Amino acid sequence: MSRAHKITHVNKFLRYILERRPDEFGLVPDENGWITLKSLLQAFAETEDWRHIRKNDIKELLFYPDCGMEISENRIRAKDRRRLPVFKPCIEVPKLLYTCVRRRAYSAVLDKGLFSGPGGRITCFADLKLAKKAGERFDPKPVLLTIHTSSSTAREIKFSRFGEFIFLCDMVPAGAFTGPSLGNVLKTEPEKAAKTEKKESARMEHPGTYIITPEMAICHPGKKTGKGQKKKIPWKEGRRQSGRHKK
Repeated sequence: MSRAHKITHVNKFLRYILERRPDEFGLVPDENGWITLKSLLQAFAETEDWRHIRKNDIKELLFYPDCGMEISENRIRAKDRRRLPVFKPCIEVPKLLYTCVRRRAYSAVLDKGLFSGPGGRITCFADLKLAKKAGERFDPKPVLLTIHTSSSTAREIKFSRFGEFIFLCDMVPAGAFTGPSLGNVLKTEPEKAAKTEKKESARMEHPGTYIITPEMAICHPGKKTGKGQKKKIPWKEGRRQSGRHKK
């Protein structure tokens, strides 16, 4: 594939994502259509045929006359956004939605529920695999939550819809979702934890030093050690020995 053909191919794929179906890749643009380059590259990395695409490859497209995108700082959007899905209130919601949280936040989420930050939204997915992919973008092993939208607790949630797969909300109260037990989430690998604890203990007991083993502590009386010890040269040793026999 020539360089020009490759650029055309990438440009076509990017325009499909940014102009029509960002939701298909778990991407949610802001009200002006902007998506961060980081999240876009993460989506590329999850797709086998496109994981080789880098930030510079995307920026190179701007020099081509047929480029349908624009970049501002670390954000990107399509120039033509007429076919981009719009955010709209949703009354009919699937019975099950999925979202992920960080492992370290799971304990608090179980206790108090899930809330969006200032100006943010909680992204929920109708597709389980897509929810897991989106979660792995911010945590290598995220905790998957299943939201039961038909439960009495979940009825107070106001969802808006974006495209086919994404549903957005401001909060998910405790009791409206299920997830794994907290013990399973916090459990660490025994061997790895033991090794880490042993190393940390050695550092604390002997800061800036190393531990002398019994083999290292063995000394030989009558022999010089350190700087005073002369290096033995084989041919010189042989001459000394032969001289002694002649005498």
